[in-house]
Amino acid sequence: MKKILLWLAVMSFSTFSAWSQSVADYNSSVEYYNSGNLKQQKGDLDGAIADWTKAIEFNPNNSEAHINRSLAKQDKGDLDGAMAELLTAVASVLSL
Repeated sequence: MKKILLWLAVMSFSTFSAWSQSVADYNSSVEYYNSGNLKQQKGDLDGAIADWTKAIEFNPNNSEAHINRSLAKQDKGDLDGAMAELLTAVASVLSL
């Protein structure tokens, strides 16, 4: 019985830890996404792309960050990169 209770305690903690990490990753993704938007508004496309890249690292399904990164790449003249990014955005939406 003690082993079962210990196992339940460990599983509960690991589930809570995983949930906490998911929430932290989501929040970090949102923060980097918003920071990228501000940098883009100020004309700092390289900084915006870097922040959206971090947002995507925390949440690969952040389709808005993929789309914004695609538009910034287009603005910089990287049409191949923009198209690839747009396709990734579509794939991230379809995977939800």
